[in-house]
Amino acid sequence: MKNKKMNKNYLSAGVAAVLGGAMMFASPVAADSLPINYDDLSFVEEPLALDVGVGTLSFSALADQAVTHEFNGNETTTYDTVAKAQFDFETELPNSMTLAMQYVGTFTRLADDEITETYALSIADSWGTIAVGEVAGLVKERTRRGRGVGNASLANDDFLGGLEAESAFYGVRVNSFQASLAVDRDGQGAIGLSFEQPVSQGSVFTAVRLQKGDTNDGTTSGGKGDSYGGVIVGGYSYGSFSIDGQIGYERIDLEASGNDNNNTFASVGAKYKYGVYSVSLDLGGGVTDGDTRHAASLGFRADMFRGASFNAGLNHSNAFGSRSTKVKGSIRYEF
Repeated sequence: MKNKKMNKNYLSAGVAAVLGGAMMFASPVAADSLPINYDDLSFVEEPLALDVGVGTLSFSALADQAVTHEFNGNETTTYDTVAKAQFDFETELPNSMTLAMQYVGTFTRLADDEITETYALSIADSWGTIAVGEVAGLVKERTRRGRGVGNASLANDDFLGGLEAESAFYGVRVNSFQASLAVDRDGQGAIGLSFEQPVSQGSVFTAVRLQKGDTNDGTTSGGKGDSYGGVIVGGYSYGSFSIDGQIGYERIDLEASGNDNNNTFASVGAKYKYGVYSVSLDLGGGVTDGDTRHAASLGFRADMFRGASFNAGLNHSNAFGSRSTKVKGSIRYEF
C-alpha cells in the first residue's frame, strides 16, 4: 500500500509538471472531459466554465443528503452525506492537440469521512485520445448500459474481475464507431467497440467489451484468480424513452484449486422522462459456479428547480448467500 501511494504521488507530480509546461505556450479551447466519474452518483447539470487565459477551466459540484432503510431481518436505517466535485482544465497546444487534466473528489460521511480521488491526464487530436491516471474504467463507460435514474443501482451487473485503477488508455472515434483500449501496470487490459447512430426518429446503440483482469481488483466472491470475459450490449432510444440490455460471460481461473469458475450474467432496463419526472426499471440475473443470483432496481427523480432534485431508489439483490432490499431517498443539489 505504501508503494502504491508513492507511485500515485509521483504520477500526480508528473501530471502537474507537464500541465504547467504546456500552459506556457497554450491557447483557449472548450472543455470536453473524459467520463472518469465512475459511480452511480453522476452529474446531470452542465458544468460552470471560465477562461483562465491559457485554457478553459470547468467545475461541477454535487451534494446529496440521503436516508436509506434496509430490510434484511434486522432492519436498519442510515443517514449519509455525499459531496462530489469535478475540475477539468483543457488547453490547445500550438500543434492543435488538446491537453486536458481532470480531477474528481468524493467525500462520503459513512465511509469514515473518507475522500476518494480520481484523476486523469490526456492529450487528444484527430487520431484519438491518449490518457494516463485512474482511467481503467473508461472502456466500460463507453460500452456500458445506461445507469438508472435517481438512487437506482443494479447489483452484480458486471464482471467479478477488474483492472488496476491506474492505467493507460487510448480511444478513437470514426464516424459512428468508437474504439477504446485500457492497459494497467500489471499487463491486464480491456478493449471495447461501440456503434451509435440515429435510425428514423430514434437511435440505436450496440457495443462489445472484452477484458482480462483478476478478482483481486474486482470482488473475491468468485474466488481469487485471473478473469477472462466478454459482454455484448444493445440499446434503443426514442424521444424520452430508452431501453437497453446486455449479456456477458466470464471465466475465473482460481489460484487456490486450479479449477475454473464460470460466471454468466444478463440485465435489461428501461427509462422514461415526463416533464420534470424520470423513472427507470432494471432487472438482472446470473449464475456463478452454480450459484444463481438476481437483482432488481427501481429509480425515480423529480427536478424541483435548477440544480435541485428529489431522488429515490428501491434496490434488491440476492447473491452469494446474501439477500438485501434497500429503499433510499435523498435531496440533491448540483451545479
